Amino acid sequence: MEPDVLVLDEPAAGLDPAGRQEILSLISSWHLERGMTTVLVTHDMDDVVTYADKVIVMDKGQVVFHDDV
Repeated sequence: MEPDVLVLDEPAAGLDPAGRQEILSLISSWHLERGMTTVLVTHDMDDVVTYADKVIVMDKGQVVFHDDV
């Protein structure tokens, strides 16, 4: 399968630091190499700063912030 959009909900949750870095680097590589839109849901703002181009912050189902990282 070669999706145009990949949606991931906390893909690094519960992983040790090495596993976290490995999976997020792999996802980032797929995004760059395949030109695939990637939606990453996370509570970890370090992941946002490292891997995201845009950020949307939601509270109780409402968008409260949307901007470039």
